[in-house]
Amino acid sequence: MADPIVIKISELTELAALATGDWLQVVDISESLVANKTKKIQAGSLKVFTDAQLENSVVIATKIATDAVETLKIKDAAVTATKIAANAVETLKIKDAAVTLAKLAPETTDLINRGLVYMQLFNPSDLIVTTTAKEYVFITAYMAGKRIKRIGLGVKTAGTGNTTVAFGSYASIAGNGYTEADLNVALPAAGTKVPINVTAGAGSPKGLDFWFEIG
Repeated sequence: MADPIVIKISELTELAALATGDWLQVVDISESLVANKTKKIQAGSLKVFTDAQLENSVVIATKIATDAVETLKIKDAAVTATKIAANAVETLKIKDAAVTLAKLAPETTDLINRGLVYMQLFNPSDLIVTTTAKEYVFITAYMAGKRIKRIGLGVKTAGTGNTTVAFGSYASIAGNGYTEADLNVALPAAGTKVPINVTAGAGSPKGLDFWFEIG
């Protein structure tokens, strides 16, 4: 028998493009016999086992078949922004009703589930004056148990000092123009009547809007 020809992998001719029928050499870790561990597999049989095997932004529109994305194909909370290339997910690639809340990452569902409460406390031409219980908010069954995620106010004509709006004793914000802040404050039980208290800033500010997001 002739001696085998030994060539370093680094000296082999480079394959320009991998085809489905091409053969690859693998080591089968499930094989108990050492002599049988080295096997071959066709490129078309290779699989992606974990999301860590996908580099960020590698999934682009042309690589996704029409109606390919079904609910069962998406692991709960697996859809994160870094795994999807810009403009990759087109309408035709997603099967009808396939995207459920469970399939979205927590930060995505948080934004979807948010509700906005918005009110004008003083008209744009009206002076802002310090007022206890300028308005009231009744906590509905939908709101109860949720949390204030963001709060904001807008002063139409700025004064020389900050105006403060307090949502009862639960949250407050101060500013002399457009101001918003992130929060994570629990809302009380359904039926609770929460006063909106205003403390006017110095310098005769005018016009006041107030809002908060819940989620």
